[in-house]
Amino acid sequence: MRARTNQPDRRLPRSGSRYGLRPSQLPLRNASSYEGGQPLRKPIHLSTTGPSSGRSPPRLKARSARWLKIHSARTARALRELGKILRRLQKFDEASRELRRCLTIRENKLGWTHADVADVLLEMGWVAYHQENDEEALMRFGQVYELAQHLEPRARLTAAAMQGQATLLRRQYKLSEAEALLRNVLALRQASLSSAHPLVATTLQSLAHVCVDQGKFEEAERLFRSALEIREHTAGPAHPETIAVLRGLAWALRRSRKFEQAAAYLQQALAITEASHFFDSLRIAEILLELGWLAFDLGRLDDAHVNFQRALNIAEERDAEKMKAASLQGMASVVSRQGRPQEAEALFRNVLALRQALYGENHPSVATAMMGLAYPLIDQRRFSEAEELFRSAVKIREKTVGPTHPDTAVALKGLGSVLRRLQRFDEADEVLDRVSRINKRTIER
Repeated sequence: MRARTNQPDRRLPRSGSRYGLRPSQLPLRNASSYEGGQPLRKPIHLSTTGPSSGRSPPRLKARSARWLKIHSARTARALRELGKILRRLQKFDEASRELRRCLTIRENKLGWTHADVADVLLEMGWVAYHQENDEEALMRFGQVYELAQHLEPRARLTAAAMQGQATLLRRQYKLSEAEALLRNVLALRQASLSSAHPLVATTLQSLAHVCVDQGKFEEAERLFRSALEIREHTAGPAHPETIAVLRGLAWALRRSRKFEQAAAYLQQALAITEASHFFDSLRIAEILLELGWLAFDLGRLDDAHVNFQRALNIAEERDAEKMKAASLQGMASVVSRQGRPQEAEALFRNVLALRQALYGENHPSVATAMMGLAYPLIDQRRFSEAEELFRSAVKIREKTVGPTHPDTAVALKGLGSVLRRLQRFDEADEVLDRVSRINKRTIER
């Protein structure tokens, strides 16, 4: 056996070598340091300090810069994908944080006018939309639109930005403007892609929802069926996007009072969703809620209660407070329709407490819960309490969606009916006249 010597290991740079590195300064090696199963021949030193002369060898500087460029690009890509996943999981604050990190990296490395920067801004716009931060969402979609005018191919980003803006306009109930934008997006995507592209289906769905809001049910049904044909051909019948179209089509049919057809499509969506391991159980609960409200419209209160109860069970298993509140609201409506106002009152108070804890005092969902609670109070002839709830709901809706929004008109109509019960006819007529003006303006728009 050869005797060990005190000679240094010449495989490692020695202190005082041309690189000025000590062994402790060498980067740690792990599985990510190997390419194609072979170890890198030389360690990569990322320090900006060079040898004793203060200058790094040009080859080392170039290698370090290349390494940083590659890995910062990978980091940015990973952050963007993480942000998209978090958005789909409805973890919007976390998604926003990761996307901001991604944007910083891409701006520094690529500059402002780059398609990858625009993609991050677009994703940030959708996160802001789901956070109900319309001001930031509009700013982000506007930034994407401006960038798109300086990039090639321009059509993709231009259409994406316009789609986001149209979605915002729909939420603000500016339906004519939203429809015009979406028709432009549809023409742009059909010309630049093809008539059977998934993005064309996305635009068809958005346009169909706007048509439902406008009362154009036949056109909405036609658009949803066109989108469904594309989704089934490109993604398959069990894909989440296909299920979304089925649910949208069912909604359009329900609004046009084609209840049996709507139920058939929802049952189809439910069967596919329950049979697939791809779907989150909360998606099943959402479809159960829709089936519950459809049964409620048909007067099948027992079926409605069963569906709402199943949705509630899933919500409690998943500790999903929003879904729990929505399920309880459905159950409370069933109980109220069955002529059990005291039980309905207790359920609606639970809904109101849940939503106040989730959203605070001034949120549209809180206003909805207040109006739901007011009706069983009316059935118990507690008109003054009901009036107070309707007035609170009107204030919330005026503040959140505006004084001329149709949802505000719904709250005002409830207030007017209570004032009539209290025989305050002049006040009631004034409130109901305001409802008529809002409804007329909505039809004109």
